[in-house]
Amino acid sequence: MNSINWNRVLLGGIAAGIVAILLMIVVISPILMPSWEMGMKMGLWKQPGATNFIIGNVNLLFFGLVATFTYAAVRPRFGGTANTAILTGILIAVLKDIIPGIGRWNWSAEPGENILLWIALSSASTVVATFVGAWIYKE
Repeated sequence: MNSINWNRVLLGGIAAGIVAILLMIVVISPILMPSWEMGMKMGLWKQPGATNFIIGNVNLLFFGLVATFTYAAVRPRFGGTANTAILTGILIAVLKDIIPGIGRWNWSAEPGENILLWIALSSASTVVATFVGAWIYKE
């Protein structure tokens, strides 16, 4: 219980990343698409291309790995329970979604409601993806 099973971190991290990507494509994007289209019409940002899609997915895979590694690191101290997985997901959501979202809210011309909705949906997605990665991880 004192060593990290790196193969399971990799497997759980990839699974968590895939879950995050699927949630982004199937749930988050359709909900936020109207506000994104409005922002593009207002000139707040440009139409995303293939590069944005690839970088975004690699980013989500990376955070899946980070989340599963973090769970593996705290598991010996807090136990291998669902509560530990959820708390790890909340920690990752704070670092990945909430803090950047607050900065985006502060500096963006985008309406605050859209940013808050993105923070909420992305944070929930992060917690679910971390839970999946933690569920797969075994020492």
